[in-house]
Amino acid sequence: MKLTVSLDKGKWDNALRELADIMGQTVEEACRGQARLVLRDCIRLTPPFTKKPYAPITESFKKQFEAGKEAIKGDILRVFRPANWLWTMTIDKKGEKSDRAKAVAKFARKGDIQGIKKLFPAGDKIRRLKAVEKVANPMYYEQTRRTKTGRPPRKFPGVLIHRGTVPTWENRKNLKGMTTYGKLHQIFKEKVKGIGTAKAGWLYAADKLGLPSRDVPSWVRRHQGKVGTAGVFDVVEGLKATVTCGNTLSWIQESGKTLRVVNMALKNRMRNLPKQIKMAAKKKARKIGVKT
Repeated sequence: MKLTVSLDKGKWDNALRELADIMGQTVEEACRGQARLVLRDCIRLTPPFTKKPYAPITESFKKQFEAGKEAIKGDILRVFRPANWLWTMTIDKKGEKSDRAKAVAKFARKGDIQGIKKLFPAGDKIRRLKAVEKVANPMYYEQTRRTKTGRPPRKFPGVLIHRGTVPTWENRKNLKGMTTYGKLHQIFKEKVKGIGTAKAGWLYAADKLGLPSRDVPSWVRRHQGKVGTAGVFDVVEGLKATVTCGNTLSWIQESGKTLRVVNMALKNRMRNLPKQIKMAAKKKARKIGVKT
């Protein structure tokens, strides 16, 4: 995923020239400054972020980190369905074991997924499960992740995690974090360490352009130097300046295009550039004693 910020014919031309003049900068410096701000927005617009409301540029990084954890939970549950989250397979709210729950446990002890499926009506989501295991396999989880997105398919026919005994019922609404059933929490804890990798793909270029550390949270910075080597390429020719940079992570390319990360960042910069020029002009006027 690549973005190019340039001083050329079009909307950017006069605005960048005006900003450079007010700020006492060269056109190259003004262009690099705008590229830095676009990259800052690209980091915020790159997953994770909350989807309701869709405001990744203005929401806190804390909310984005929490959104990342929720996304991981969702991904894990696409691949593994723990029996203690499926109350029809567990002791019910009254503490009673249903006959079907007992039958499921019996088939689970044998590893008989087909026997379990037959206990449920056609069309039930459980009929799409492809296997039953006692413990979630982290290697299997990695194998389900698509190269282009780094996430499992949305309708993946996953694996039922069942220990072979009737588990207790859990209230999903009040459940905090990932269940420990079948050691799913271990996969969750390991994947949480990777939150921010996609955003970090922009850091190499951002740092080259001098993006302040305060604009990037520690959970993104921890991946610095580990991912992405998309550099910054400057072309200076007379009054024309171009800055090209990008995010080279393979699995962010598809989602980046779908979410229109670069387009949204450029659109936000074009919306705010006139405001920046106005503020810079007022500041310069006050400095030389001109009332505005």
